[in-house]
Amino acid sequence: MTKLRLLIFGLCAFLPVITLHEYERRSLAAHSLKEKVTTHGAVIPPAVRSLRPNYPYSVVPGGVYSPDELREAIKKDSVVREHYSDFNLQSTRLVQLTEDQQQYASFRLGNRIFWTRNKLRIPKGEVLVTDGNNFARTRCGN
Repeated sequence: MTKLRLLIFGLCAFLPVITLHEYERRSLAAHSLKEKVTTHGAVIPPAVRSLRPNYPYSVVPGGVYSPDELREAIKKDSVVREHYSDFNLQSTRLVQLTEDQQQYASFRLGNRIFWTRNKLRIPKGEVLVTDGNNFARTRCGN
């Protein structure tokens, strides 16, 4: 019985540490992105909109090219709804990166969302959808 109590105590002590670490990692990533975006010229070329490339690990297949498209994807897909649960849809807008950025990214496998182990390069000029605190790539919703 002592081993079971020790195991439960260990899990109870370890879980908040993991949760705080993940929260800090995401908030630092969002903070560094805020400094490197502009709302001027955040336009998605018509050719990209019409092609609608579907990347294999997209959170939103075909991407979200406007705040309205994000709202529609959230209504239709429960996985997207859960992933964007902390997104403030009233203040959602498009922004453009002013310089290359290294960020962790989410990706979708089936009906589950995962995060990359390593940061990915998000190139200068890429258009993102944001609520001011959270960011996602328009081309895939990741």
